[in-house]
Amino acid sequence: MHDDIVNPTVINEAQKGDFRALGNAMCILCDDIGMGLEQVVEEFWYVGLDGKLAQEALAHGRFSRQVKSSYTSDLY
Repeated sequence: MHDDIVNPTVINEAQKGDFRALGNAMCILCDDIGMGLEQVVEEFWYVGLDGKLAQEALAHGRFSRQVKSSYTSDLY
């Protein structure tokens, strides 16, 4: 179902410092779908996702969502 949301390209981008795609994917998997961080790492280890990268991406994704949310509410 969500096997394509985390792929080698997204992992490579995050390893180079661009957490946008992986951060968004981690938020979808952990916050929207309700998977645990360890479960996500176990499911996507084969494409290179490790615990540290997953945790950093999730933090980045959550921060990004907060910024977007506060920006949107400031418009109204």
